[in-house]
Amino acid sequence: MGPTRTGALVGVGCVAAAGLAWLFGLPEVAALAAAGLVLLGVSILWVRVRRPRLAIDRVARPARLEVGDRCEIRLTARNPGQRRSPVLTLVDEVGPHGTAQLELAPLARGERCVATYSMPTTRRGLHHVGPLTTTVEDPFGLARRSRHDDRRLSVIVLPRTSQLRAMPEAPGDEPEHGTHALTSASTVDDEFAALRDYVPGDDVRRIHWRSTARRGAPVVRQFDVPWQRRTVVVLDLRPGVDDAAFERAVSAAASVLTLVERRDELVRLITTEGADSGFVPASEHLDELMDRLAMVVPVPTDRERPAPLLGMLGQLSGSDSGRVVTCTAGLNDDDVTGLGRATRRIGLHVMVATGPDAPLPRLERMLVVRADGRRDLHDAWESDLAAAGVSTGSPAR
Repeated sequence: MGPTRTGALVGVGCVAAAGLAWLFGLPEVAALAAAGLVLLGVSILWVRVRRPRLAIDRVARPARLEVGDRCEIRLTARNPGQRRSPVLTLVDEVGPHGTAQLELAPLARGERCVATYSMPTTRRGLHHVGPLTTTVEDPFGLARRSRHDDRRLSVIVLPRTSQLRAMPEAPGDEPEHGTHALTSASTVDDEFAALRDYVPGDDVRRIHWRSTARRGAPVVRQFDVPWQRRTVVVLDLRPGVDDAAFERAVSAAASVLTLVERRDELVRLITTEGADSGFVPASEHLDELMDRLAMVVPVPTDRERPAPLLGMLGQLSGSDSGRVVTCTAGLNDDDVTGLGRATRRIGLHVMVATGPDAPLPRLERMLVVRADGRRDLHDAWESDLAAAGVSTGSPAR
């Protein structure tokens, strides 16, 4: 609580006028200065008595949305006091976008009102709304009193997705390599392959009890799972030539995740910073994976720390992974040279390159989609796969 800028100027002016009145013997000026000081005191007393007591709640609708979608902050104010509320000014902090200011008319006892404003959603990530400041001023604008509400809303803005058509199937079968998520969540008929030692995290329903009793140690049944039901999404976190190229790469990764979710398959999300979700059912973990993509940021590389993209693809190749989709904005000549060796054992590799004028590899069993901003991702996906002689069929449901 205190004087406004106008109130401070009035106070200083009244004190100066009183000094001049005493110095030059001007009673009229002294009376005017005294009246101004009395008015300032009354204004401060008014805001002290009329302090803001409204009960205010805020809701973000929706709290999770894609870039560019409409997000509305709904503010509900209720007067729980015994008398009519004054005119109030509400100022809400809206993350990196500045503030939202609303003027609230007086409310009678028990009355409530609803106000809304739109939150910009042009930037992907986790955004906070708040704190909220409620301010009351006296009718002359000489004094004000504010109350801060430190509660914050969280709004997560996800990357924009495109509806892609189904990818071509990868040839052959792949053993599960002890990944318990595959055996417990496979959407195809499993075929028994062999017995192996139990490892922490394996589904206990896979334990072969007779063999366990004979060996004296837990043994589980291992099944073969077709590659066609598993997709690895690799996101290269190098920034590329501009922010837009990186955002297109993140959007491409998110679009592939939604495609796999519609097909009710297993997915694995890997970033070049080492984050790895492991194979999980896309239908159950899509929100979690999308939240991860909402938070990723570009990670520049230097000479002491080379880009790990080729190394990660080499590890996937060594484990005989089937269908791999790599999304990158920072493809360079060294990558193009080393991709053939790093990906030689990947059953099917789709490279989504979003950097403008980036060099593109020409490798057998690698499909390249150039989504450099000249075409949207959907059109680039359709046309580039069709040009490679791949029929993507109808959209997955």
